[in-house]
Amino acid sequence: SALIVACERGGQWEAAQKVFIEAKQSLGQVDGITYIAIIRAYERGGQTALAEEAFAEMQAVGLPPAREAYNAVLNALWASGQLDRAVDTLSAAHADRVYPVATPDPKAVTSKRKARRNLLVQDLHDMSIGAALVQTVLWLDALGQSFANDPPSPYE
Repeated sequence: SALIVACERGGQWEAAQKVFIEAKQSLGQVDGITYIAIIRAYERGGQTALAEEAFAEMQAVGLPPAREAYNAVLNALWASGQLDRAVDTLSAAHADRVYPVATPDPKAVTSKRKARRNLLVQDLHDMSIGAALVQTVLWLDALGQSFANDPPSPYE
């Protein structure tokens, strides 16, 4: 995986792919770190379909979901403008409990305004830029729906 990382950092996704294929042929199966490295190489090389393919293969061989893999795929999807696929991938990441979700304390909610603010809390710290941007789009959509269904009064 170190050679794949070196290729990725050098912007050589084709070379990384060659090393990845050779590693799979000689070892039979590679570890999660190697999958993450190739997904990142594809992401940085603008090869979104290949990043998704490697990510799906990683899951198919039974490797546990990894935040780094989700981050790389979400970056690739965001950069290529595939928001719908990014939303689906982010939903899967949440289902796999890859990203921590900040849950508000219901005892701390003392007004409708605070309840609305606390309802839509998400910790973005462990997310890549692509993941955080997709999450922010979803948050803004949820916030817009909240206001559309129950507009705030000017006194809140």
